[in-house]
Amino acid sequence: MATVTVLMSTYNGEKYLEEQIDSIVKQEGVNVKILVRDDGSTDGTQKMLDQFQEKGILHWYTGHNLRSAKSFLDLVSCAPMSDYYAFCDQDDVWNSDKLYRAISKLECLKDDSKPRLYCSNYQLVDAKLENLPDNGHISTVTFNAALVSSCCTGCTVVFDRKLLEILKIGSPKVVVMHDDWVHKVCLAVGGTVIYDDYKSLKYRQHGANVDGGVHNVRSKFQNIFNRIRSKDRVRSRQIGEILRIYRSVMPHNYVILADKIATYADKNIFCRIQLAYDHEIRTPYKRLNKGYRAAIILRYY
Repeated sequence: MATVTVLMSTYNGEKYLEEQIDSIVKQEGVNVKILVRDDGSTDGTQKMLDQFQEKGILHWYTGHNLRSAKSFLDLVSCAPMSDYYAFCDQDDVWNSDKLYRAISKLECLKDDSKPRLYCSNYQLVDAKLENLPDNGHISTVTFNAALVSSCCTGCTVVFDRKLLEILKIGSPKVVVMHDDWVHKVCLAVGGTVIYDDYKSLKYRQHGANVDGGVHNVRSKFQNIFNRIRSKDRVRSRQIGEILRIYRSVMPHNYVILADKIATYADKNIFCRIQLAYDHEIRTPYKRLNKGYRAAIILRYY
């Protein structure tokens, strides 16, 4: 029976934490270990974690408030030996077969010498676990497409020990989100990503989510405006971090493509338009391609 270490970051999550932990404990067909990093909670979360630890359900530690992405990457750096690893939010509810199904899919891959990552669909629910309308979830499973958008939801992610070892090689100075980073790194070094359309968990939306699954038109345009105004270009800078850490183990054609993205902001408008419509950097989804092209041309990618 495979061992899975569940990596959970908490922050003021006392309201839904017990329900999430309970769904992890009830996972079927796997041995589960839970490692929690608390990101400086000020409510009753740490007291709850102490109680769970006393019962032998999990181990936890805390530190300065790093925010979600870096808190999860700190968990990766501290993760113990295990067959597989899974990211976990503090407020969802997992199906009992979530981990077993993911591992079964990963173990069907013939080449286990390369890192492997699984991600899935999910059921959006409200605070009371009532179903919300389907979000039409999609994913990308090639490096070329991931340069446009990773579309990999962290709470669905399960990955193998090989990928963990690769992730521990270096720590990014700039990161969009932990799931975006892990997904891109896996593909950048020649690994395999599996997307499963099965809804493996109830993804709770309650207004306090760090990055929930529901985004209305107004919030999307506000996000674009903020990116243009801030000029932080965090997505291209993250690609630069992948090159800094993993260039020597990336396929040569991936390095060429990643270099184009990492240095695009220094190019003139004509070069940016050419890059935006580069036939090698695209996904099967028109909506994602349009967003990427606008971000490159207007220099907010």
